[in-house]
Amino acid sequence: MGDTPPEQSIEVNISQRTIDDALQGSNVDQKTIATEGLRIVAMVLDKNSDYGGSAYKTPALAGHLTAWDAMLCRASDKVARIDNLQRGQAGKVDEAIEDTIRDLAGYCILLLGYMANNGGPE
Repeated sequence: MGDTPPEQSIEVNISQRTIDDALQGSNVDQKTIATEGLRIVAMVLDKNSDYGGSAYKTPALAGHLTAWDAMLCRASDKVARIDNLQRGQAGKVDEAIEDTIRDLAGYCILLLGYMANNGGPE
């Protein structure tokens, strides 16, 4: 144990039964919502691990921005990208609008997590 900080306990009111019912049920809308939600959560967890949890840190190349402001900036970039894609302005990067929407949802999850850890936005 030693210097290891105690793990934070966050109460989560998620009904596993609700998720299981949606994934295994016959309601296509519920199944799609559950599948997309889980896909986004898995993507955020993987990317957070790959980036070393940098979303909640001051940006290395923009030290004047708070972590909160940097996440809002990244989310804003995703909104601009969605706007360009829906207007048919495909860029040089081959990215489907669905991928950009998932990225935006991921930033929303990160923002909510930041608020939960810090008592609100900065």
